[in-house]
Amino acid sequence: MPKNLKKVSIIGAGLIGGAVGKAVKERLHGCRVSYYDKSSANAAKAVKLGFADKYAAEIEDCVEDAELIIAAAPVGTFKSIFSKISQFVDEKTVVTDVGSTKVIVSEWAEDILGNGVFIGSHPIAGSEKSGIDNACDVCFEGARCIITPSESVCEEKISFLSDFWEALGMQTSIMTAARHDSIYAVLSHLPHAAAAAMVLSTPEEFIKYAGKGFRDTTRIAEGDSDIWTDIFMTNSENMLNSLDGIIEKLEKLKFFISNNYLSELRDFFEQAREYRKKINK
Repeated sequence: MPKNLKKVSIIGAGLIGGAVGKAVKERLHGCRVSYYDKSSANAAKAVKLGFADKYAAEIEDCVEDAELIIAAAPVGTFKSIFSKISQFVDEKTVVTDVGSTKVIVSEWAEDILGNGVFIGSHPIAGSEKSGIDNACDVCFEGARCIITPSESVCEEKISFLSDFWEALGMQTSIMTAARHDSIYAVLSHLPHAAAAAMVLSTPEEFIKYAGKGFRDTTRIAEGDSDIWTDIFMTNSENMLNSLDGIIEKLEKLKFFISNNYLSELRDFFEQAREYRKKINK
């Protein structure tokens, strides 16, 4: 258990927010958990499910006296959240998040909370499902959590946050916010774009014939639309670069097919096949 951690405040009782509270209550015995959510019903459900000790009707009551504050709402709400909690943050507080974009969030946090308070976190354990009712399906054990401290954050706070995620069963990796956003535009955001485009390109009358391949490939298109809109727009430059990359590959594929370039077409698929094998190693 991270040193001196007595209370965790979670702002947002959704899928990941719920999973964090659940993991804390299961693993960090004696640590109190408090929730705030714009839907009081969701926050109350967190208590009912055993993920929290209490919930607060106001965000200020939720974060008071917390050593660790976790923003677990859609990324687009973080600026407002930081403003509301700013008066309750001091030099000992650690504020983190569980969002999928980091550069702009870090900038908001430093502008509002000051230097050395916020450290970005991204638990790589999400799902196409949403809501606290599905939080029990999230597994942190053995999953990776990316931590993105700015240069103004002290080593003690970085260690504190790393210890927290590792206590929940995760493996931590530390990198800059910029590197995180570049990597996950390709590994996370682009697959969602591709899945959404594939679904929208499929005539409805074809769907009843869909097999496992189509269903597996498009599963993530079921993700929450508000969350994904925020993700794309807060990482837009990297997202556009990633889209350019896949469009280039699709144009090449289209060119090979239209020109009957069988050898080049086979090489295209063989390269992809060999590259994909590396993921499983």
